[in-house]
Amino acid sequence: MFFGVFKRRLGKGSLLALTLLLVVVAGTVSAVRPLNVFAASLDTCGYNPLAAPVPGGGTVVFNENTVTRAIKFYGIGLSGRVGVFTNDESGLYIGSGGTPSSAVAGQVYGQAVPPTFGAGSDAAGRPSAPTIYLTDITGNANATGGDWEQGGQAATTGASALYGSWSPILGTKPVNNNHWILGPNADAIPATDAFGGTTTSFDEGYGSEVAWNTPGLVAYDPGTGTFHAVQPGHTYRAQSITHDVDQNKGQGDVGEVCTTFSIPVANLLITKTADAASVNAGEQIGFTVNVKNTGNAAATGAALNDALPAGSGTGVTWAVDNATGTPAQFVLSGAAGSQTLGLASSTIPVGADYTVHITASTSATACGTYNNTATLTSTDSNPAPASASEACRPASIHIVKTADAAQVNAGDPIGFTLTVWNSGTGDAKGVTLSDVLPTNAGLN
Repeated sequence: MFFGVFKRRLGKGSLLALTLLLVVVAGTVSAVRPLNVFAASLDTCGYNPLAAPVPGGGTVVFNENTVTRAIKFYGIGLSGRVGVFTNDESGLYIGSGGTPSSAVAGQVYGQAVPPTFGAGSDAAGRPSAPTIYLTDITGNANATGGDWEQGGQAATTGASALYGSWSPILGTKPVNNNHWILGPNADAIPATDAFGGTTTSFDEGYGSEVAWNTPGLVAYDPGTGTFHAVQPGHTYRAQSITHDVDQNKGQGDVGEVCTTFSIPVANLLITKTADAASVNAGEQIGFTVNVKNTGNAAATGAALNDALPAGSGTGVTWAVDNATGTPAQFVLSGAAGSQTLGLASSTIPVGADYTVHITASTSATACGTYNNTATLTSTDSNPAPASASEACRPASIHIVKTADAAQVNAGDPIGFTLTVWNSGTGDAKGVTLSDVLPTNAGLN
């Protein structure tokens, strides 16, 4: 690891910078140190902090690159959020006129949900309040078009939540020295920071988290050269720009940190297949339902709506085949004629592969066409409904008996012709014929 090889502390304002790629997938952070980690003065965004490009020309200094400590994505899909964690000896500046940094009663931390950020920017045009810039790098890992330096636009205005300590007044530190105590509603602090170390091991007194909910965030798409709403399953480069309160270094006392994160998302699939295209009356019908989650996040709020067909006549009664698949993951409910198949749990974990086989017996009075559609929904993934159909072919038995003649003379033979046929579409099962022949005197 980095600290096992290089013991020098990366102090506040240090010109030693490293290029680090952080990948956040489903709440897990991993750090990869490139071979050129000790290359010249490039910060985590890949820019020289002493001469970073300015949109439209020129250069600018980023001299507080240690204010932002970590960036991480929390939650799943469009219900998730981006958290930026900061720590500084004078506190995070949120712009003049922003929400005051008052503390929760009896605590050292404060919270504002949502906070108000002050407007304005520094002399170089960098926003005074904490701001993130996003680039969709799903198809191009090296894209940087959404960065402030490239003329990118902020992912959103304001923020969804602010926890810990901060200040809306330049030169005035936050109310309480809270260290890394951010409060019970803040997200869990990432174990690894943007510089390859332990996040909480860097503690200059005033810590905070700025959180942005996913809905409303926009990112630069290098494929189209436009900005669009962030999408579950995509990977983004995130640039955080923050100012501290004391402004003792001049030039804005501003820093930038870049990481990448992926927005985890469930991907549900559902299929339904019939046991056969058709069966004869009296035979068994059945359907197999398969539910999968091939995404990288659990599906929450999941529901299976599968109204099982009763068919014609008296209707059939469905039952779960407990010898096939994973029947415990499903629930069969309702009375005969109005039965439904559902899920046993509203959460479908990553990699789930559930299968159930349901059957019913047909009869001469319960035989028709059984059309069956199942709908699977969840908070983040809603696949197309799955349908299947199975037909019961009824039999239609007929019998006709005719005499050879209306009458005969004594000594002439007599006879009958018996005709039995099935005009239905299915085979007749269990057919019996009972014909008691006459035994009049003189017959043999």
